[in-house]
Amino acid sequence: AEEVTTPHFWDPSCTNGTHGCLADGIHAECRYCGAGDYVDIECPASKICKFALEPTVPYFWDPTCAMGKLGCNADGLHVQCRYCMQRPFESVSCPEAVAPRKDICTFPKRGEPLIPYYWEPECTEGMLGCWADAIHPQCRFCGVGVFANITCPSTPGQPDAPGGGVLPDPAEAAPGRSLGAELEDIDVARSTPLRPCMLVFGAAIVLAKL
Repeated sequence: AEEVTTPHFWDPSCTNGTHGCLADGIHAECRYCGAGDYVDIECPASKICKFALEPTVPYFWDPTCAMGKLGCNADGLHVQCRYCMQRPFESVSCPEAVAPRKDICTFPKRGEPLIPYYWEPECTEGMLGCWADAIHPQCRFCGVGVFANITCPSTPGQPDAPGGGVLPDPAEAAPGRSLGAELEDIDVARSTPLRPCMLVFGAAIVLAKL
């Protein structure tokens, strides 16, 4: 069977005759994108990039990518799959659809740290506790451990700064985790496995993420 090399995804809005649709010759909703004659059709990275474990770093499909460019080849399979915005990819802007909010600390779902943090507009590169979420320079750890000398502006239960957080009850922490453990490792990644579906191109079977 002929290998399908052009990126493609399932687009429920497709109809026969629409540019890129009917990519497999069977389903109108199967659509080419992001390369060749279809470079004008934006590929939804969440359906094209394929990771063994879904990353917590934002990513998108960038047709301008090339091997060696920062953030490109994010999934190890597609050069155009590109990390963005989170260190060390902070110089790569994310499209609005996947970009984290710019005015609040952003942590992975169910991955908020036990260490208190707040939004510090005066944070700069190299200041202790800044870049707490690895995305925003202004997100800063405070109040405990190596950050004990950084005064938290909030009192427990009363965060008073955008993007701020307070020290939670250690009893509510995830099993096996402790504040001490988080002070040793503040960048614990949490991820969700892919849930694949199968698109058939003739006799070739191609995996695509839902």
